[in-house]
Amino acid sequence: MQSKDNKPAAGKSESRALSPAQQVIEITYADDGTPQADRHEVAAESGAEIVWHGPVDTDTPFSILFEQDPSVAGQPNGLELQSSLSDGRHTAQMVTKYVDAPETYQYFMLANGRRSDPIIVVNPIILVPQKGKDSDPDEDD
Repeated sequence: MQSKDNKPAAGKSESRALSPAQQVIEITYADDGTPQADRHEVAAESGAEIVWHGPVDTDTPFSILFEQDPSVAGQPNGLELQSSLSDGRHTAQMVTKYVDAPETYQYFMLANGRRSDPIIVVNPIILVPQKGKDSDPDEDD
């Protein structure tokens, strides 16, 4: 509960969102050139940055293709990310959209004329109650 000046009312706790963590997905290539994520399913919080890294010292570009856009951009026709070379490796990135309930997105990693289909699960952001000045003195810190 907040007062007219947008400050928490005396004796009341306010909630704050934890900062979403960055998720890094390492890509390798099978002997036949198929791109492979280090994890088939990645869970990320709303607003988290997801970064895909190709192998170091490999000049193989890759694409990430979502049929439904899980990013804050919210493109109606899906999302396609093209990797770019940075510090000796190809990289692509995006920031997940904010959701009220978990949402699952299958995507395609494309490279060398081959594809794989990992999954990203975007979860709601977690609210953590903060203790106000007049919080219960018997509560543990």
